[in-house]
This record gives sequence, C-alpha cells and structure tokens, in this order.
Amino acid sequence: MKIDDMLASKPQPVAAVARRLRAIVREELPDAEENLYGGKAVQNVLYSLGGTNNVVCGLQPSQKGYCIFYLHHITAEDSQVLELEGKGGGNRHVKLSEVDDEGEQELRRLIQLAKQRAG
Repeated sequence: MKIDDMLASKPQPVAAVARRLRAIVREELPDAEENLYGGKAVQNVLYSLGGTNNVVCGLQPSQKGYCIFYLHHITAEDSQVLELEGKGGGNRHVKLSEVDDEGEQELRRLIQLAKQRAG
C-alpha cells in the first residue's frame, strides 16, 4: 500500500492534517526515508535518517478525527507550545485535528531538534 492510498481511506479532515504534516516533514527532512508500516486498521508513516533504526518522527492518521504526530529524541519539556504526551524515554506525541501557524512553527523547530539529537 502507498501512503496516498492509505490517506484516501481516512476521513477527509484527518487526511488533510496528515498531508500537511507529511509536507512539513519532507521540507524539514528532505533526506529522510519515508516508510509505511502497519495493517488494515492502523498505519504509521515513519521518517528516519541513515537507516530505518534511526527514526526522527512519524505520523499516524486515526479514524477518531485527529492525526498523531510522533517525535523521537524529544521530551515533554522541549515544547511550551504543543501538549506533548507519552512516557517513553525520549519519544513524545501530539494529537492534531488541525495545524495552525504557531503549531507548524513549533513542529518545525521540534523536528530540527529531533534531527540534531538523532545524530
């Protein structure tokens, strides 16, 4: 399955957010590998640098009206703008039903921080 095919099966508002997030990531990480994982119910798109084991970020469109955006090498303290969730050692996520200008700027900053920390 291709990413565009996967997004076509999601609710239009969620697909629109996922497409915007994908565009942001591709602008911020032009050399990243983009890989689709998962099955019929849940799919993730992961972006990695220098091999699939060095994930920087990812997205997961849901059927619940939002898209989950994952940031690796990031902690909750790294953002005062987005409500980052999760308890992993250095991975957080945010649930987005839209991407406003302030949120986009913060995502871009966090992606660059995650890239820097990923090495």
